[in-house]
Amino acid sequence: MSLDFYLYKNDEEILSLNISHNYGDMAESFGVYKALWHPEKHGITRAKQLIPILKKGIGKMGERDCSEPLERFVTKIFIACIKNPDATVKASR
Repeated sequence: MSLDFYLYKNDEEILSLNISHNYGDMAESFGVYKALWHPEKHGITRAKQLIPILKKGIGKMGERDCSEPLERFVTKIFIACIKNPDATVKASR
């Protein structure tokens, strides 16, 4: 099982990433799980809504040990959100 995370701009896919659900507990400990795994349940529809959440989570990752795949996953999403703040967020589990 895994998470497929997407950003769309004008109905065009601009980001598509996948990560194992095995990183879910770690993502929760850094405060990014709900926003990335279940954005629709938390009212997150646009990339700009993720920016402060991911920024805080990345800061926490820098303070503690974090799995490299999770850190890369979150960082790629963060950068894409900054470049495309009005992109639509979608997650598939």
